[in-house]
Amino acid sequence: MRRMTVAALMIILLLFGGCARGGDKGKFETFRAELAAASEVRMTAEIEADFGGSARAYTLAMTATAEGSVVEVLMPELIKGVKARIGNDGNRLEYDGVILDTGELTGDGLTPISALPRLTDTLGRGHVDGVWREGEHIAVKLIPDDVIILTVWFNAQTFLPERAELMDQAEGRTVVRCEITAFELIS
Repeated sequence: MRRMTVAALMIILLLFGGCARGGDKGKFETFRAELAAASEVRMTAEIEADFGGSARAYTLAMTATAEGSVVEVLMPELIKGVKARIGNDGNRLEYDGVILDTGELTGDGLTPISALPRLTDTLGRGHVDGVWREGEHIAVKLIPDDVIILTVWFNAQTFLPERAELMDQAEGRTVVRCEITAFELIS
């Protein structure tokens, strides 16, 4: 009798655990639909870019629309105000003749300035490889291509992204860490 009770409890726990994971994946799919329906995405994040031998920190603000993204450097102070336009017609930097060469983080051209547009694009179209809970966060692992893996931690209550990591698949190391300080979907 006791074995049957333990077995029944284990089955119930497995079923409830499966429902919770499915529910979290469903929350992500709802977020993804809202992202697709938005006419504009605004995000501000503190970025740490790891170049393998050195790391650099940036604070960036991005506005993304169907035509492309505009990313503005807020910090460091030396390059504050530099804007990158990333769109279907190519990439362009603008700021009183300043040229910003931050260097590539991956073989496909990921740079600190293109990290937020890549993150947004991957949220919309990347293959969901896993969804799990970590404390007060729901983590989602996305694979958009053969180059990077994106993991995003969403606040479990608001389901807004708060943290993200972009990993270079070839090297098996995290090349960008983001602390997302503001995120907004505009209809």
